[in-house]
Amino acid sequence: MRFIKHISIWGAFIILILASLRCSKQNPVSQSLEPVTIHNSEDISSNQVWRSNETHIITRPISINNRAVLKIDPGTTIKFEQDASITIEDSAGIIADGDTKPIIFSANNQETGQWKYILFRQSANSDSCKLINCQIRNGGNDPDFAASIVCENSTPVIRGCEISNSVSNGILLTGDCREIEFFNNTILLCNGFPVVTDACNVAFIGNNIYSTNISNAIRVMNNEIRFNDTWYAQPVPYQLVNGLNIQNANLTLSPEIVLQFETDQSLTISNNGSLKANGTLSPIKFTGINNGYWGGIVFEYTANSANSNLIRCVIEKGGHPANIYLNEAVPEILDCTIQNSQGYGVYLKGSFSSGSFSNNHFINNLKGAISISARAISSLQPQIFQPDGTNFIEIRGGLEDGLISSDSRWKNYGVPYKVNGTIYIQFSTLTLESGLTLLMGAQSGFEVGPQGGLIADGSSNMIKIQGEQPTHGYWNYIYFSPSANAQQCQLMYCQIQHGGGIHSYPGMIYCDQVAPRIKNCFIEYSATWGIFLNGNITINDIDTNIFNYNLYGNYNSTPN
Repeated sequence: MRFIKHISIWGAFIILILASLRCSKQNPVSQSLEPVTIHNSEDISSNQVWRSNETHIITRPISINNRAVLKIDPGTTIKFEQDASITIEDSAGIIADGDTKPIIFSANNQETGQWKYILFRQSANSDSCKLINCQIRNGGNDPDFAASIVCENSTPVIRGCEISNSVSNGILLTGDCREIEFFNNTILLCNGFPVVTDACNVAFIGNNIYSTNISNAIRVMNNEIRFNDTWYAQPVPYQLVNGLNIQNANLTLSPEIVLQFETDQSLTISNNGSLKANGTLSPIKFTGINNGYWGGIVFEYTANSANSNLIRCVIEKGGHPANIYLNEAVPEILDCTIQNSQGYGVYLKGSFSSGSFSNNHFINNLKGAISISARAISSLQPQIFQPDGTNFIEIRGGLEDGLISSDSRWKNYGVPYKVNGTIYIQFSTLTLESGLTLLMGAQSGFEVGPQGGLIADGSSNMIKIQGEQPTHGYWNYIYFSPSANAQQCQLMYCQIQHGGGIHSYPGMIYCDQVAPRIKNCFIEYSATWGIFLNGNITINDIDTNIFNYNLYGNYNSTPN
């Protein structure tokens, strides 16, 4: 019994010792590592790990190459001397994951712009390139790659980082960086832009914070859009240095986005390209940089108009020649504010679809709200015109734009029409709505040709046809040709002034062997006759009209 008792005691003692050893093995006593400073002047061509107790000083430009991966532990500090840098290339990588404690990349003497950059080359292994919760300070000192972080046709992960105090820009995305993961970063106190990028990469820039940078915007360089992309709103505008050129692709702009264009640059849609900008939830804005004037939005005839729209957008400060230029294109343009152009608000070349362009608000466009050909204006839908002196609709005449060959109606939208050039009416009738005001440009006029008609009945609200400048002979005439359809030629309750500019056709209203109905009109300030009757014709109601200040006389009473 005593033997058994001794065995039990020794057994218990052995068990306690083993348990103690097991606990000691599972919970080793932590030992703090001594801080150490390491100077790095050689390229890295094999895997390395930089520990948190190490301060690494980069003394010159170095590269990570030969498939090597540099792993940097949380809490590590890397300092760069003058003009030093890190370039990742040759299938190599850098994994700097400071998720538990930030990794710091900074200047050795804390001077802004002392060092160059962290550069990811196209040949880097993107799967092994990560900057997470890092602080990148005081870089950007390179004239060719002006940023603290440079991605050259590469797609690293850059997440949760703070990029600050760059002597130039925060990050540069050059070439194809379309699969980059760049979000939740803070870029501040840079002497340039927080982000500089080619246009093809914009869709992959996530939500970031941009604060107190000298130029607080995302600067977009190369202008080619050749992918179906969506650009998302950022807390800062996008600045388009070279404009945008959309071809064989669709660009969708999210609500609240702001695009700013350099002087004279344009947004051009062509070659089956399309643009969707629906600001119904929050307006989308197109404007110039620093109050400068840009080229405007241009839809070429080769654009995919059916897939394009501008809805509740603000388009301003363009004007070469307009905020919006439609070259035989018919995108949907609805509920937009079109303002402060140094040219036209909208310039429409050729025809367009009725209903695709309506309810837009025009304010202070220097050359006029809308410029449109005479043959297309009957398709124009109601718009909203601010009551300022620039709000008129220019109607372009001439042999190309001014030929009306199907029945048309010029509607009264409450603003004047400015007629530039001659309007030719053939095999159709043009009707002017009551209350309409036509401002006739220099040497402009109407020619009513074969089977043509012109009906201007202002009996309910007088129609005004007057010179843009109130001087005798400023515009030419209303010419009724011998082959005009007399039954469809009527001028009633109109005020017609300042014409008679062709002395070889000496009448503000020239009736060439045809007798239109001219009744109850004010016919004034002609440089020749008020009405000239050529041939053996009679105007039945001619004495119902009131004539004033016509230099040759009211009308020639003896037919020629």
